[in-house]
Amino acid sequence: MYNQTGLRAAGAWLAAASVLLFLALAFHGPLHPDLAMQMTRIGESASRWAVVHWTAAAAFSCFIIAAVLVLVSRSRLTNTGRTISAWAVVLVGAIWTLTTAVTEVTVIADLAAAGDRAQFEAWWSFAEGYGNGFSMLAVAVAVIAWHEYREPARLLPPWSAGVGAGAGLASFAGWALGVWFDIGPANLLWLLASGVMCLWLAWLGTALARGRDVNFNGAAVRD
Repeated sequence: MYNQTGLRAAGAWLAAASVLLFLALAFHGPLHPDLAMQMTRIGESASRWAVVHWTAAAAFSCFIIAAVLVLVSRSRLTNTGRTISAWAVVLVGAIWTLTTAVTEVTVIADLAAAGDRAQFEAWWSFAEGYGNGFSMLAVAVAVIAWHEYREPARLLPPWSAGVGAGAGLASFAGWALGVWFDIGPANLLWLLASGVMCLWLAWLGTALARGRDVNFNGAAVRD
């Protein structure tokens, strides 16, 4: 028997997480391929950088709660090995990226403002490593959205699930090309695709919070 109360709570947390992350991304901007320029940008607006990353930290905390609630609710959202794994990856990816967000606020912003290039580069590498959790989360969202697309008793229109899956893959590609291979324009792809991904997740979370879900037998449920 699935737990619809848990799913409603998960939906509310997922919607909140997605809105917060969308706002954080909107004010974050694309990463600069030149680390010196990125340091200068942060140093010139360290307070804004801190606000953006505290917002991101709140968002990833909400993603963690949402993923846990989905995993324990035993709904059709986790009725296959792929979807259980995807929500588990959302959980792990959010934990990793939360570490990055807090590091950006507590260490990196201060180092950039102080102009300490050597320490900045070391901590930036640390944060960037944990930031790979974002790419994990993006792939997981693509899997979740594709499952929604193929599900007969889906929560959202099929076209929206297709957009969600595409945005997740594009976000991963943008991160991989921009961060791993230093291809500057890919950072803008990551930012835009991640924004679309957040909007789709907010829509999914809102649908769940309103109390609509599907049990294992495929029957639509609303109470």
